[in-house]
Amino acid sequence: MIGYHHDFVFETIEQYIEDVQPNVDVLDMKVINGQYHLWMSGLWNHEPSSKFHPVEIMKNVGIQAPGSYGMLYVYNDEHPIHFNEFNVYVLKRGNVEEKHDPFLSPLTPVVTDDSEF
Repeated sequence: MIGYHHDFVFETIEQYIEDVQPNVDVLDMKVINGQYHLWMSGLWNHEPSSKFHPVEIMKNVGIQAPGSYGMLYVYNDEHPIHFNEFNVYVLKRGNVEEKHDPFLSPLTPVVTDDSEF
C-alpha cells in the first residue's frame, strides 16, 4: 500500500509540474537512489504571478507531499524593503516558512561590491 501512495503522490506532483512548467525556467522531478527530487530555478524580470511563483509551487508540493523538505532562495532586487537580501523559504512537514538568510545577505557587501550593481 505504501508503494501505491508514493506512486499517486508522484503522479499528482508530476501533473502539477506539467501545468506550471511552461512558465518556470527550470522545473523538473527526478528519481535518484530511490528518492524523488524536485528542483527549480528561474530568472524573471518581474515577480511572477502567484500561480507560478516559486514559493507557491513549493507550498503546493508541501500540501501534496507533506513529507517533503527543502529550501528555496529568492532574490528580488525590486522588493521595496528586501532589495539587498535573499529570502529563504524552508519546506518541512508540509509547511513553508520564510527565514532570514545568514549566508548571502546582505548581497552588498557580502557577495558583491556596490559598484557591481
